[in-house]
Amino acid sequence: MAGRKTIITSSHIGIMNPINVLIASNSLIVRDGIEALLADQESLVVVGKVDADKRVLEAVESCEPHVLVFHAHSLKDTPIDILEPLRKKQPGLAILVTGYPREVKENSVLDLLHRGVNGYVCERETVDDLIMAIRTVAMGDTYLCRAATNVVLKQYRQMNLHPTRSVL
Repeated sequence: MAGRKTIITSSHIGIMNPINVLIASNSLIVRDGIEALLADQESLVVVGKVDADKRVLEAVESCEPHVLVFHAHSLKDTPIDILEPLRKKQPGLAILVTGYPREVKENSVLDLLHRGVNGYVCERETVDDLIMAIRTVAMGDTYLCRAATNVVLKQYRQMNLHPTRSVL
């Protein structure tokens, strides 16, 4: 099946057509932990685990995931620059970033969205939230946890304090 990708839509997602998930983190504990959390989900299959570095590009090619769960332990130390080339090379791949709530406040969620990220989940969210986020981005929608949504809205409002033209 090399070279052929399955397009996932809401009608395709389920036990018959599982969502393939690749986990990328520089922390072995996080990689194994996310894999263990997803193990009971018949509709989610972990197809690989890799460090959150340039090896992600190779792993995406070889594992053919529908969703990349990209753990950003620290957005300052994690090479998020690989997300843009990854998005260009794999436009159909859903990218879900997980990270600490303080990272949401310190960094631009809008910047992550501009880099092609489909969703953001804080580590304080529940397992059910993580599963919902994976399913949501797999269907082509955006998922933002409450903290990320608040940051995006705040950034949006700040950008629009001095609008250059009317939207009406």
